[in-house]
Parts: sequence; C-alpha cells; structure tokens
Amino acid sequence: MTTRSEALQKTAEELLLATSAWRNSHPCVLSIYGPGSREDEVYVQRVPTEAAAGTAVDEVLRELGFHVERVTPDVTNLAERISSADFVFINAHGDMGECGRIQGLCDIMRTPYTGSGLLGSAVCLQKDFLSTFARGLGFSVPAQLLLQSSSIEDDMPLIKRMLPAVLKPARGGSSVGLRVIKDIHDFASIQEERQSWPAVLEEYIVGQDVTLGMIQYGTRLELLPPLIIDTASSLYGEDEKMSGHWRGEVRYATTEVPSSDWLGGIRIKVRSLVEKINLRGAIRFDFRISSKGEPFLLEVNTNPGISREGNLSLAARAAGLGFHRLIAMLALLASYDDPYTGKVISLTSLLGLNKDRLSD
Repeated sequence: MTTRSEALQKTAEELLLATSAWRNSHPCVLSIYGPGSREDEVYVQRVPTEAAAGTAVDEVLRELGFHVERVTPDVTNLAERISSADFVFINAHGDMGECGRIQGLCDIMRTPYTGSGLLGSAVCLQKDFLSTFARGLGFSVPAQLLLQSSSIEDDMPLIKRMLPAVLKPARGGSSVGLRVIKDIHDFASIQEERQSWPAVLEEYIVGQDVTLGMIQYGTRLELLPPLIIDTASSLYGEDEKMSGHWRGEVRYATTEVPSSDWLGGIRIKVRSLVEKINLRGAIRFDFRISSKGEPFLLEVNTNPGISREGNLSLAARAAGLGFHRLIAMLALLASYDDPYTGKVISLTSLLGLNKDRLSD
C-alpha cells in the first residue's frame, strides 16, 4: 500500500521530470523577491545572502532549466513584467506579497503564479479576520482585540484586562514587531515606538509552538510532519526567526509533538478552511499547543518562506521531499484564477501535463 509520503514523493518526481520538456525552450520565470514589505526588508537585512530564500529558489529554478528574472515587488513596471513571463514564483511576503495584490494582478494578466489566490491570501494576512473566520470553523483561537491608533484610549480598559498578551501587526508576517506585553507600562512604551497600525492584541497562551506545513495539489491536501519549535526565550518572534535561526539558537524537531492526538482533531477543520477560501500550493498553519494539550491556531501562512533550512523545507525533508523536488513541485503547481471565466487555470494544463495525474 502506498503511503501518503510516498505518493507525495511520486508526484514531485513526475513534476520534476516534466520540467525536462521545458529545457530546450528555456521558459522565463519571474521571481518576485526583495524588500517590498517591512518583514521582507528585515529579512534581507538580517539573513546572509547565500542562505536567503530568494537565492536558494532562483538557484534551483535555473538548475531546472528555467530562465529566471528577479524583480522586487515594488518595481514600477510589475504588470508588464508579469505579463511577459511564463509563470511567476512569488517569494514576497506581508502586505505586498501575501495580501492578494500581486495575485490579483497575475489573474488579470492570465499568468500562472505559485501559492494561493487573491481571496485566500487576503483573508489569511488579516489576522483579526482570519481568527473570526477560523473560530467559525471550530478552531480554538486566542482572544483578540484589534487596535487602531485613534482609539487606544477608549480600548484601554479592555487592554488592561487582557494582559499579559502578545502585540503584533494586524497585516504583517514573520513575527516582525511581535512583542509580549506583561503590564500596562510595557504597552505604553511600545505604543510610542510602533511603526505599524492597526495592531492585534492577542491572549498569551502558555505552551509549545508547532507549525504544520502542507501542500495542496489536485484534489489532495498532504500534511507534512508537524514541526516543533523550541527557543531559549519560549517565544518565536522576530529576533528568533530572523537572527536566532541562523545562529543555531532555535531547535526544530518533527518528533515528540506534545499531545500527539491533537493533529487528528484538526484535520477536518484544516481541510475545510483550505477548501472554503481556495488555498493552494504550499501552506503553513502555526499553532500554539497549550499546557493542557489544546491546539490554538495563531496564523495561516499562504506563502511560507522557502529557504533551504526554512520551516517548510525542513518539514518537507522529513516527508522525504528534497529541496529540488519541493521547488519543482511548487513551480509546476502554479495557476491563476481566470477573472473572465471563473476557472482555475493551471500551469500543468498549459504545459500539456495531464492534471488528473496529480489527483491519483
């Protein structure tokens, strides 16, 4: 009997072989990467160039036979560059790469792109909206309060009752700007230095950080092994992700997940969320497993960073999916939502690869 991991590896291998058909024509891939958002700006500043996701992805795409052109997400002629490419590998994040703007532009230009579409991207980037939506599907989510700079004084009674809590940007990613607020004095000092509003004040859950990567292809949703994240500070914030990770101060493991039965209880909920907002390609669900074993959904990342040692890559490797196969799979799962017909047009169908094979 074929296991899910073996099926995933087989599909990746088929897609990797499919790229050989393109080697002679040397198709153009537009790689969108660079400091367009606050988190990408921080990432580019802190992560060594040779280890960065943009470097790793572009290297593999070239090795696969593609002609790679890189642009930053804020380039002025982005629409023109997208329309002239065979497909787009979106490697930008936050309120530029994950908010739906680039995805919608690709849809209009009828150019396939990696990752989820406009709706799923927009929903998942807005943390307060995602929490409300996920709670309606049965997920446990931390209590949240959306804060606007103009109404802080009015919200102060609620803020005081929620402390200690986590404060983070409502429209960002990579935990940039995330802080634990222990008392009202902490909040007052942080309020003065904040660079982005609105922000979300979120109930602090004592527990273990676990990230669950997955790949959606055809009619299948393959869950990768859960990845446990351990840090000395018990917080997986900006410094841990952007600096501590590369200093070896963050430990990742795919075994000994606390309360191992938690995963079985959320499979149906995860699938329901993915289907309702049409998430596709690589997706990452971030959870905090409480001391009582209850999984609290923190975020859904529709465009996980993909460096060779990033969270998604580590989980894929644990499933037997090497980095080359992972990149080939994500590239050839590229698609766009045709705004004129309402259909999802896949790159595999444009290449003549039988899409049904991806559902076997």
